[in-house]
Amino acid sequence: MRIFSLFSSIIEKGLHSSLVKVLVASVFRHLQLILGIVIVTRFLHSMDLAYAAADLIVSRAGAMTCSEILAAGKPSILIPSPNAAEGHQLNNASLMADLAGSRVITEDEIDSTTLRTAIEEILDNEGLMAEMSERALRAAKPNAAAEIARHVLSLVKLPT
Repeated sequence: MRIFSLFSSIIEKGLHSSLVKVLVASVFRHLQLILGIVIVTRFLHSMDLAYAAADLIVSRAGAMTCSEILAAGKPSILIPSPNAAEGHQLNNASLMADLAGSRVITEDEIDSTTLRTAIEEILDNEGLMAEMSERALRAAKPNAAAEIARHVLSLVKLPT
């Protein structure tokens, strides 16, 4: 049985539009009947476990979320916030589409049919899911913090 997780960032923090919240809730009720288990939650403390359990991640496109999706190697559908400063979430989502094959749906495009179709197209295609996972893992930079620290230290002249 497939496990499909919808995280709090899309319902509680990310989707400011009441209409979008209703549409997303409608899609997930429909998918729950078709696919089996859908977990909708307000807040999770262990996102690593949630990502590990998910077959597909539907989320906003904040920088940390995108990094986590890549590190987890999960297929994703991203709905960038139109309210993010200077359109950075749309930029992040576009980069994720290029790097990991993430599907991007803007709030202007989203309705229950669009989201349901995107979810079903990915979940119904094991080859596509595997490809998206592989691409995400290849693009991930799990050692980025250490790499940045090494670079900064290489630029600093320590007294001898």
